[in-house]
Amino acid sequence: MKSLVGVIFYFSIAIVGNTAELRPVLVGHYSNQKISGGDDPHILSGYYVSIYRCGAVYFGDIEVGNGSAEARQGTLKNLVFDPVSKAVHFEARYSAGIVYSKDPPRNGIEALVDLTFSGRINSRGLAGVVVEHELATAQDAAQRKAMLIRRVGSGYVPRKYVEWQSMHGATEVDGQIADATVCR
Repeated sequence: MKSLVGVIFYFSIAIVGNTAELRPVLVGHYSNQKISGGDDPHILSGYYVSIYRCGAVYFGDIEVGNGSAEARQGTLKNLVFDPVSKAVHFEARYSAGIVYSKDPPRNGIEALVDLTFSGRINSRGLAGVVVEHELATAQDAAQRKAMLIRRVGSGYVPRKYVEWQSMHGATEVDGQIADATVCR
């Protein structure tokens, strides 16, 4: 009986020890944002992408410059990263603001944008193709751009997944962290 209790105690310590090790780890911060100078800087264009790993799950966020003082933000969805080939794919949805025009269907509605990135991580950054599609009307064409989003300094890494989750209002990463207790 004592040996059975000892074995259970040993495995419970091993499980707790492994769980404690699963903290978010930085895959990389990447940016090609252009920022205006002066006393009132604005993010004129470009992207800032942060990718993290917790166990086998990847998650992250994106900021999109559109000329305002604060970038538009979105969480990365359907994020897939192959650490061997360095291939990466993700999607995000963000608001570009409110659309006003003379045409009633577009007057005062939120201009949501779907963004898709497909490419690779290399020593310089994220190299690939960004496709953006404004969802305000079905007629709006997708914009496709090949680009390099350069690797930038280490920066922020959340101590726990729930910390990142609360900052971004995310409830889960597309169901990938069903066992979110592992990443807390």
